[in-house]
Amino acid sequence: MAVPGDRIVITVRTATLEDAPAIARIHTVSLHHYGGACYEDEQVARLAPTDVGPEEIRENLFGPDRYVAVADVDDDIVGFGGVRRNTGSLLGIFVDPSHGGNGIGTRVLEGVESHARDRGLERLSVFAALNAVAFYEACGFERVGERDANGADGPFGTYDGGDHDLPVMEMRKPLE
Repeated sequence: MAVPGDRIVITVRTATLEDAPAIARIHTVSLHHYGGACYEDEQVARLAPTDVGPEEIRENLFGPDRYVAVADVDDDIVGFGGVRRNTGSLLGIFVDPSHGGNGIGTRVLEGVESHARDRGLERLSVFAALNAVAFYEACGFERVGERDANGADGPFGTYDGGDHDLPVMEMRKPLE
């Protein structure tokens, strides 16, 4: 477990199908760990479903219009993030809580931004979980407004809050 402030070597690379189980695990533990500060348990469960199968991961994360990056520390995947190549819509940035506070999310976002910029995208947008707004603001995103995430695109498909609203903050960042 990394302690914030530890000097660690972070390698950001393009995700592969072999990374899918680690990506799914990080998505779930990250939202359950950090999401409780802003969401009820039922909402967190809707944001972080635990029943995502390999086919859904392959279809949703590795489709032709998506790019996903992972962060490795000591050959362990500790974070990931992705973007829709055709729209610049971020799929989110997620970090294993046991490695939080070490710049991993920022490094993943930088890798995703570089990929988007290289493909000619002029801006990124994200429907940020409320607990992640400060992170995105620190990375140069600006608030557009709060909205309901029901029906919004996420890393494993479309969010479905059922009878519960899933408030998120729509945010944007120009790529220069």
